[in-house]
Amino acid sequence: MANFITKGFSILKEQPIGCFFAAFLSLALISSVVAGIVFIAAAIIAVPVIKDTISAQTGYHATVESVFLNVYTGTCELNFLTLQNPSTYNVSDIVKNSDMETATFMEAKKVKLVLSPYELIVNGKFLIKSAEIDIDVINCVRINSASYNLPEFLSRLAKITEIQKLADKPALENISIKIKRATYHDITTISDIMKWNTILTFDFNKTDVSDLHQLQEDFIEALNNANAPFISRGITF
Repeated sequence: MANFITKGFSILKEQPIGCFFAAFLSLALISSVVAGIVFIAAAIIAVPVIKDTISAQTGYHATVESVFLNVYTGTCELNFLTLQNPSTYNVSDIVKNSDMETATFMEAKKVKLVLSPYELIVNGKFLIKSAEIDIDVINCVRINSASYNLPEFLSRLAKITEIQKLADKPALENISIKIKRATYHDITTISDIMKWNTILTFDFNKTDVSDLHQLQEDFIEALNNANAPFISRGITF
């Protein structure tokens, strides 16, 4: 079979159209190999880039079990993402008798984004077209009237995150956020520490978003309805 193919190419090369076909096929094969190498390299590079970008820019150390990035579609999937609180918000020594963890800020079963691979790898920026976030637990900690880990994290995350725009308007194709459990520690007054541990069935979903202000209002309303006001207050902090 191999000899037959080789002979076929030899015959084609004797004719002008054969030369063109052979050159075109060779170029296509080379392009496929290069594209494959780029795809694999980007997938490998994406893991430390994503973790290091989140950790360095937010101060909340990130670990992830696995990361997949498709450089052609921009689909990025992080499985079992964990974010650790900065030492400032790790108040485990103060709430020793609590069964609610404070060292961990968030554990997410899956975070799936559609973004720009170029902006991620070259500029360390998350240019988002779509987002699906499945959170197992989020641990909110307030240590005084001005210091609250949730709004601090969101504020820092906003510096490296941007929603894609079409015709100068935000164009978020889809956003889905699920939260299974949330805890809250308020140690503003050490003698009277407030603790809140709640199981949630929070499932928020919106498509074709072009008004981010309205999105925020809808999200806050959904959180309040789900009995998680400490999260909604953190968003508007």
